[in-house]
Amino acid sequence: MDRWSINCYKWTHLNVISSLVLHFKINNNNEKRVITTFNIYSTQISSGLSIFHRMTGVILAGSILLAIPAILAYTFFANDITIDFELFYPILFVVMGAISYHAANGIRHFIWDTGAYVSTEGVKTTAILLATLAASFFIALLFVIS
Repeated sequence: MDRWSINCYKWTHLNVISSLVLHFKINNNNEKRVITTFNIYSTQISSGLSIFHRMTGVILAGSILLAIPAILAYTFFANDITIDFELFYPILFVVMGAISYHAANGIRHFIWDTGAYVSTEGVKTTAILLATLAASFFIALLFVIS
């Protein structure tokens, strides 16, 4: 980092820390302390969708890590295990939703990689496209499964 970046980094963090300290000094008589500094930031569409994209990635990774031992156990001990597959439908429903959303958001990122729809209006447009694609993928997966 160059000197300007380091100074900006220090200045930003000093402002946040000083506002937190000032808030606690002013409100030290109250039992319930609320950090007002973090209330000035509003959740953006892109940050919410990005967090949800990461959560679906964790769901997919976890389902793969759990599916591999289950498939191996079923392969080797198929005669000894009785499985009620109706218990797996809610899990399958969640995993299919995660696959649908994650794939649709991946397409959205490919569109952004071309440089298109990177504006504020473009984010809103691709958010609508994302919801439409994810719902379409989910419905298609339901037809494939049934």
